[in-house]
This record gives sequence, structure tokens and C-alpha cells, in this order.
Amino acid sequence: MLVQEFGLLCSNNIMDLFQVNDEHVGLIMEALSHRRAEVTDMGPVPGAAGRTRLTLTCPSRLAE
Repeated sequence: MLVQEFGLLCSNNIMDLFQVNDEHVGLIMEALSHRRAEVTDMGPVPGAAGRTRLTLTCPSRLAE
């Protein structure tokens, strides 16, 4: 759903950025899939071996 805010057309989505240990990536993605999150970027954290950066967008609220 798109809304008009300050003269701009915006969606009711939020962007989340996570930096997690590699072994927790699956758990985070599974938990956020229940909120209909979509991965927009995923990659290693620069300078931090064994950590992954996840960028996701998800609805700010779910329709009932």
C-alpha cells in the first residue's frame, strides 16, 4: 500500500539491517519470513570474519 507523505509517495515498509554471526542467519531469516520480510541485500561484514550483514524490508504492520 502506498501513502502520500510530505509530497512523496511512500510505502508502509520498514528497512531492517542486521549484523549476525553466520550460524544465526537462517534463524533470523525464518523468524522475519513470518512478517513477510524480503531480503534486499546479504553479504559479509567488512573486517568481521564469521559475521553476515542482512538488509531486509518488511511491512510496518500486517493486515488482519
